[in-house]
Amino acid sequence: MDVRTDEWFDMPRGIVAARPLWAIGDVHGCIEQLEALHRFLRDMVREPGLLVYLGDYVDRGRDSPGALSMVAAGPGIAELEVVALRGNHDQYLIDGAGLEGGVSTDTFDNWLTYGGESTFDDLGVDPALSPEARGAALRAALGEARADFLRSTVLRHREGDIVFAHAGLNPQREMAEQGARDLMWVRGPFLDCADGEWPFGCVVVHGHTPYAFGVDHHRIGVDSGCYDTGVLTLLEMRGERGRFHRAMR
Repeated sequence: MDVRTDEWFDMPRGIVAARPLWAIGDVHGCIEQLEALHRFLRDMVREPGLLVYLGDYVDRGRDSPGALSMVAAGPGIAELEVVALRGNHDQYLIDGAGLEGGVSTDTFDNWLTYGGESTFDDLGVDPALSPEARGAALRAALGEARADFLRSTVLRHREGDIVFAHAGLNPQREMAEQGARDLMWVRGPFLDCADGEWPFGCVVVHGHTPYAFGVDHHRIGVDSGCYDTGVLTLLEMRGERGRFHRAMR
């Protein structure tokens, strides 16, 4: 597994990273690529900084439980502060397992339609069980450490004028009014927002949408669709510049 580094680009809107910042896009069970990026970070990082995982650790890929454990453990670098965001696929698992209250069935069909079957297979749980039995089986298969990690994930993190959110921000709402649905699910209003219409003085680093990978006037998309493309991306930001590192075969 190689890690290939792109050229530096200028940060959007003249934003400056006050300390070294790193962000890893949607993992979706792709543990080989994630381990390659962890090794790369261990070789690269020599000063204090921040690593943000952008969410969606489970579903679609080859080893969702392994990905959860790897993200929970982090790359093992004392100098790096680590923040793990929550993605919509992680929320599917949290709801289905009843990790934050009763088992929810509201999004179960969507979960199976959009990649959840691979997580059930990985965990050895039958999705045809009754909701309560299914939830109990998911909790048992996850174990306490992975369940605690999922509960600990956050919806967003801010570093000066850089906001990390799994899906993005909804420009139709005030910053203080951004809800979980916005932060984990938004696409159109955020991705299609024209330069003169962006209401916030920040740049958003996000995952969630592989076709939106790259740099725009108000955002940097880091989801390279690893479960489909085999490429998992790490964003590095230093001062006024950023660049991508891509783990691939």
